[in-house]
Amino acid sequence: MKKKVKILVVDDDGLSLASIYKVLSIKYSVIAVESGTEALQAIFEGNVPDLLLLDTMLPEMKGWDFFLNFRAISLLHDVPIAVMNSLDGEEEKKHARELGADDYIVKPFKENELFDKIDSMLKAREKRVRSY
Repeated sequence: MKKKVKILVVDDDGLSLASIYKVLSIKYSVIAVESGTEALQAIFEGNVPDLLLLDTMLPEMKGWDFFLNFRAISLLHDVPIAVMNSLDGEEEKKHARELGADDYIVKPFKENELFDKIDSMLKAREKRVRSY
């Protein structure tokens, strides 16, 4: 039996987090947390994700800081990261690309759009891993 893909969702908006959890848990194993600190704790407890959905507007540890901390963990170097943000400006998208984000998702988004983006990132990761 194939293991379920594990997605870590980090979003401080409880309603948004609950909605994303409900939608994604139909198809994936979902770890939903409200801060970068909680996300790092989940990872250190052994919850290594196959993909990260990250809201950049977080309390405590800012989303961009979490992004860099996440990338610094060697076990997570090849994990795709999609930045989720309600800001649709070119500056934010450019910053995400420069840091190495695999995608940028503007909130609110449609369910099928989210599934398509996740599937695309997971397929790209699989290709990268196989090419090593």
